Amino acid sequence: MEWVKGEIIGRGSFGTVNLATPRRDCSEIPSLMAVKSSLVSQSAMLMKEKEILTHLNGCPQILRCFGDDLTIENGVKIYNVFLEFASKGNLSQLIKSSGSSISESDIRRYTKSITQGLNYIHQHGYVHSDIKPQNILLCSSTGKQSEVKIADFGLAKKTGQKSRVLGLIGTPLYMSPESICCNENEAPSDVWALGISRDTWRIIRRREGFLEEVFGERS
Repeated sequence: MEWVKGEIIGRGSFGTVNLATPRRDCSEIPSLMAVKSSLVSQSAMLMKEKEILTHLNGCPQILRCFGDDLTIENGVKIYNVFLEFASKGNLSQLIKSSGSSISESDIRRYTKSITQGLNYIHQHGYVHSDIKPQNILLCSSTGKQSEVKIADFGLAKKTGQKSRVLGLIGTPLYMSPESICCNENEAPSDVWALGISRDTWRIIRRREGFLEEVFGERS
């Protein structure tokens, strides 16, 4: 696929996220995508994420992957993964901007969608390992409501697989007791993280001052 890289919309430990547009119209590729890019020499995690997303393609509650490629920029080889563009940001940004105006019905709807996505992930033999509002993206839909989709599978692993990463895996605020104490990350850990996220949204609806504490620089 021939494509054009646009502006940067995000950065991470893996590299950068840019907007991307295909040079030619294709019914299977959207006119606007997000592209995650990393130096080939540092792309092992991004390659793993692409492989997992390919296995999970087809679930409406998981961010879609449209393939990958290699490019050369300023003489350096770059690995790129093309993803569905979440035009409305992520849940963390929504919570910061909306705060207590998030309705209980929206919380239930988001929780149901994420639960369906997690169920699909677990049924296909994977554990996400880093469920949190920052990794739940908001995509446009045909109706007025946004669709929530699980993203960022950089720390994901196969069920039962021992991690080769030393230390804690995930974001401490959302980690289960067994993840912190025993470095065990399995399906129940994802469910725990979702429960913490859901309860956090409900607390925020009652206490505005909680926003910066949870979603500030330390998150």
